Amino acid sequence: MYARKITFTLLAPSIWPVIEAVRKTHIGDDYRRYLMKTNSNSGLLMEVFASRQSASQKLEVLRALQGLHEQAMAKVAISEGGLRSEEHTSELQSPMYLVCRLLLEK
Repeated sequence: MYARKITFTLLAPSIWPVIEAVRKTHIGDDYRRYLMKTNSNSGLLMEVFASRQSASQKLEVLRALQGLHEQAMAKVAISEGGLRSEEHTSELQSPMYLVCRLLLEK
């Protein structure tokens, strides 16, 4: 498994509708996406992929947030990496535990 964490701070809270376009948690066979609002103008978006190759093919959300950064509408920080083998146990594969563990490690 491979994960991408995108943290962001919107410089104008009025552009939250752009972020809400990806608001719903998306779960597929090889892809999961979680959006968490941390306060009125910032949040965290977590994407979990089956593999690094899968992550390299799903760039829509990353490009959208980088576009906001390039337009000086948001501060964006991105980190990616593989998940350790113990995170593949059935208990830790549940979305709640996986996201919490990723947040604690970063």
